[in-house]
Amino acid sequence: MDCVTTTAGSFAGIRRPIPMNEQVLDNPSFEHVDSKWEFTGRAKLTTKDQYWGDRSLRFIDEGASAKQVVFLKGDTNYRLHCHVKGSIRMSIERSFSSNWPEPRTSKVIYGYNHAETFDEANSATWKNQEIDFFLKNRGEYDIMLERDDGGNPNLQGGGVYADTCTLYKADAVPPYVGSSTVGYSGLNAWTPPVGVQEHRNLFKNPSFEMESSFGWLLEGPREFRANEQLEGEQCLMLYPGGLAEQSFSLVKGQTYEFRCYVFDKCPLVMEIQKSGQVLQTLEEGGPFIPVGQGSWRMKHFSFEAKAGIHFFKIYVRSTSEPCMVDYCAVTDRSR
Repeated sequence: MDCVTTTAGSFAGIRRPIPMNEQVLDNPSFEHVDSKWEFTGRAKLTTKDQYWGDRSLRFIDEGASAKQVVFLKGDTNYRLHCHVKGSIRMSIERSFSSNWPEPRTSKVIYGYNHAETFDEANSATWKNQEIDFFLKNRGEYDIMLERDDGGNPNLQGGGVYADTCTLYKADAVPPYVGSSTVGYSGLNAWTPPVGVQEHRNLFKNPSFEMESSFGWLLEGPREFRANEQLEGEQCLMLYPGGLAEQSFSLVKGQTYEFRCYVFDKCPLVMEIQKSGQVLQTLEEGGPFIPVGQGSWRMKHFSFEAKAGIHFFKIYVRSTSEPCMVDYCAVTDRSR
């Protein structure tokens, strides 16, 4: 088995080697100045403090980050793990482009950990931080590490560092890397009710999938999540001020239903407009109807259509919390 070894560092006698023949990241312990890591902001290698070896990565201020592009297999579970000091965000991301209704590039999150750590047996100051995640599709993904002060940089007075960052397939994780049990997951098997499935649903791409003909007009802050979706391979995360919209014609006098599925009763506003006037709004509150899929809930309302084009908007007010939404539907209930 190929390993990286070291004799440097104050804890060199008790640090285990890093098995490299199953490990994906280049330069996992930041020993080499030249590597595939890309640094932005004030992120730099340092010999001031390290968990393993001669160097670690230091994040000097908010937004300092490191990225490495890796090629990963599909239908596979992985673990990303780092030893950290201070508060950082870890994520696995990918960008995709859509060209309808307008050209746009968006970010998809496949795994995410914001400062959730647990103790390290060999150190009183370094912590473990990890993400267990599943990928459906093979391809290139961005491994991201970023300092996050949580609005209070004074809490990071001890410095923010990362070291010994590794990425393994779930079945190849060494027993001493992170928590004892790897979380295996896969795509959610939820199927929309027959009455709102795509052959009856007037929305294009109702579950916000990664398609070149995306269907939704997006405005404001948002991203996509591929680690907690209800249906398909991803869902939409709307941040305060974020909006998604589609429009199409309806038959005057017919009764339709507008529904969306939201995560953990989050504050999604659902609204219908026509000719610049609001026809009906379902505000942030419920009722929220459980659907037997963890924290996912359904909210909906029925309405009578006018003649012509209606605009269907889902959004999060600028004063509210973020909201994760998946699978929206408009269906004709007059049939």
